Amino acid sequence: MTHIALLAVLIACLVTGCTGMLQGSGAPATSSAPSSESASQGPDLTINQVTEPELAQFFTKRVEVFGLDILATSDTPDAKISHAAAVVAQYLDNDQDGQADDPAVTTSLEEQRATLLMAPDQEALELLDPFGSSALEGRLLQDLYAEETAPTGGRFDASLEEIHHLILNGGWSRVYPKQLGQQSGSEIATYMNIARGGYFEETPQEYPVGAWFSYDDETCTYDCMLTEYTYWVHTSLLGAQATSRRCEEILREWKLCFPDEVVETDDAATIFQNPKNLLPDRLPDGNYQGSNPN
Repeated sequence: MTHIALLAVLIACLVTGCTGMLQGSGAPATSSAPSSESASQGPDLTINQVTEPELAQFFTKRVEVFGLDILATSDTPDAKISHAAAVVAQYLDNDQDGQADDPAVTTSLEEQRATLLMAPDQEALELLDPFGSSALEGRLLQDLYAEETAPTGGRFDASLEEIHHLILNGGWSRVYPKQLGQQSGSEIATYMNIARGGYFEETPQEYPVGAWFSYDDETCTYDCMLTEYTYWVHTSLLGAQATSRRCEEILREWKLCFPDEVVETDDAATIFQNPKNLLPDRLPDGNYQGSNPN
C-alpha cells in the first residue's frame, strides 16, 4: 500500500484518496516535461542528473520513460530506480518492441506530467519535504520507496502497484474513460459496485457477505476505491497475486488471487481481455528488453 497520511498534511494539493496520488497545485513549474521516446530506438533507461535548480534541491536523479518522469533522491539506490523504470517501461511497452503500445497513453502521461517520486523510505521523503516549494506544481504525483521496491525475502514488489496507480490515473483512465474512468458511471465502477456488494460512497463499517473486494480504509474515497479495485482486477489477471502466501496477505481486501477466479467471478475481467483496449496482458518483472542500448 502507498503512504499518504502525512503527505496529505504536508502538501496543499489534491490527494486522490489512499492511493498516494497527488496533484501539484498552481501553474506548471518551469522544469521541462518528459519527452516522447524514439519509436525505433526504444526508451533510454539511463539514470540522469536533474538539472533544474528548483527540483535539484530535493531530487538529483531522473529517468524519463514513455512520457512518465521518475525523480529520485540522492540516497535512493540506483538499482531500485532502474527496477522502477523497467516496470514502467513494461507496463507501457508490454510486448517490449521498443515502442509504446498505446501512444495516446504516453501523450496523456506527458500532459498530466505524471511523476514517480522515489526515496529510501517514507520518512526520508517526509523529512525532505519537497511539497512546500513550487518544484512539483502541475505534476500528477505518486510515491514509491526503495525499501518496498523489488524487496528481498519473498516480499511483494510494491512497484507493481504504485506504478500501476500512476499510469492508471494519468493515462489509461483518460484514454479509456468509458471503461476505466475513475468515477461513478464508468464500466469499472459498475463492476466494483458488484464486487463490493453495493454502491458505497464512503467505506462501510462492514461489507455484505459475498463481497470479494472489501477494502476498509476509511480515508479511501470512492475514486480511491476504484483505483485500488482496478489494480486488483488487472494484476490478478496478470498473475501478480497468484500464490497461497500472497492470497493470505491480501484476503482482508481482495479474495480473487488467481486469474481463473477473476475470469469466473468478476466481469471487469472483460475490460482487460478486450483486444481493442491496448492494456498490458503480461506482468512486468523488472527485466525490460526493449531499451535503447545506447
